[in-house]
Amino acid sequence: MIVLVFIFTNTTIAKAEGAPGIRDSVVFDHKLSDDKSGLIPIVRVTSDDYSDGTSTIQEYSFPEAMIKIPENASYIEEKDTSKPNTLAIGCGWKPYSMMFQLSTGYTAYQVECYGMYNTQTGKETGPEHSRLLQFDLSTKKLKVLRQIDSMSYNSRINLYRNFKGYSVSTEEPEPSRPGDYRLKKVYVYSFETNKQIAVVNDNPRDGDPLIGNYDRALEDNTILLEENNTINGKQSMPKYFQLYPDGHKTEVFANPNLASERWGKKIGEIRYAEKYDSKRKDSFVGYTLNGKFTPLSPGNTKVLAGSTFSPNNTHLIISYSFRDPKAAYEATIVDVKTAKVLYTLPAHESGKRLHGYHWVNDDLVRINFNIDSFSGYLHVPTGIITKKGKEDYWGIGRVYSGNYSDLLTPEAPAQIIVNGKNVVYSGQGPFRLYKGDGALLVPLNDFAMAINAAVSVTKDGWQIQYGDQTIMIAKSKSTMFQGRAYVPLKTLTDQLGIKATVKEKDYE
Repeated sequence: MIVLVFIFTNTTIAKAEGAPGIRDSVVFDHKLSDDKSGLIPIVRVTSDDYSDGTSTIQEYSFPEAMIKIPENASYIEEKDTSKPNTLAIGCGWKPYSMMFQLSTGYTAYQVECYGMYNTQTGKETGPEHSRLLQFDLSTKKLKVLRQIDSMSYNSRINLYRNFKGYSVSTEEPEPSRPGDYRLKKVYVYSFETNKQIAVVNDNPRDGDPLIGNYDRALEDNTILLEENNTINGKQSMPKYFQLYPDGHKTEVFANPNLASERWGKKIGEIRYAEKYDSKRKDSFVGYTLNGKFTPLSPGNTKVLAGSTFSPNNTHLIISYSFRDPKAAYEATIVDVKTAKVLYTLPAHESGKRLHGYHWVNDDLVRINFNIDSFSGYLHVPTGIITKKGKEDYWGIGRVYSGNYSDLLTPEAPAQIIVNGKNVVYSGQGPFRLYKGDGALLVPLNDFAMAINAAVSVTKDGWQIQYGDQTIMIAKSKSTMFQGRAYVPLKTLTDQLGIKATVKEKDYE
């Protein structure tokens, strides 16, 4: 099994403003020991240079953390049916890893599970083992931070991104109520200190802060706790709390105005909310200033509106999903500080194709569809949407030495080689637009510099002089970003008679 953790490193490398940076990627994997007595964890650190698309790889092996394979068992990938038992790795869900900047530096975390199964029947023959691996990017050392062993599927380790912590759940029934796991113990830890900061009855949750079930919008760096109280042996109504990374918690209550207001969030003097107008029998997303509510969404009983704030509450996106599959919909982009509508976007995809948003930073957000091939990245200040490549950006850690606001996509750019040289990118590298023919667009001036061609601006576009050849590129064929023109690579190579080698990243 291979698990990718993309770490976009905030190092102290000196770079010009807007210049591409370096990204380090960590891959957790295993290799079978030479004597087949165990699986040895290995970590590969890949450094992607966003200025030319090149990569370097270093691999580290950790035999001290080996998963031992008993003599009567074999590793599942060997496909050896001669032994009665088989060792398999997997937690029953898609593996994920996270990367955090802690006071000690950048650290990656990976949860892995493994267990023994009968080779013929596939039934468990021992406990399920779950362990939390910690990889320190500066020291290049691996540590088994936590391990649990249980016959229960519900005993597990969960990671929480914004909270910067994890939980360990164990099936511990009350002695007086055997078989009743409702009062199981879940221990919550901070990644910063690795100390226990809470003990609760059920797994914490870190979902959409605007889900509307509570009397306030939940804070992004918290997780939601449910605590069950027992009075005279009987359970009372559960209580809910926001738990903060430092261990303190505040109680939250059921939304008393759910019929009239699904959620509300005050930022400065402006209060944003999704309200229901009983007179018009319609719902609106909007804001209140000086006692007056102003709708920002169109208000249509055939519309389901979804809202998302950027990490530092700079932008608000209000997106609509029509119940009518033939209807188009739009997304409204709002400047949160002023409540001004910056622009509207047409439908990302038609019909009932539901989507959500995962923010990279305040200026860059992934439009996430259940069908991955429909996903893309929106650069909020410009409204440019690029097509998602093969990198699994979300659900993984990220640190980057440049500035994401200077990129249209967080994914590593393709490496382009012409005349034996790499094209060097002065800013955003090659990308594909979300809509259109899917052509790979390259920075015109950077490409011209790589082949020693001259570029001059004309009324209708650009003129490229290459040796004794002169070609024209129309503005209508280009995309502009941060003063740079991006044009189809195929147009340049076909018209100039140049062969280009393109190496795109493939992490799947």
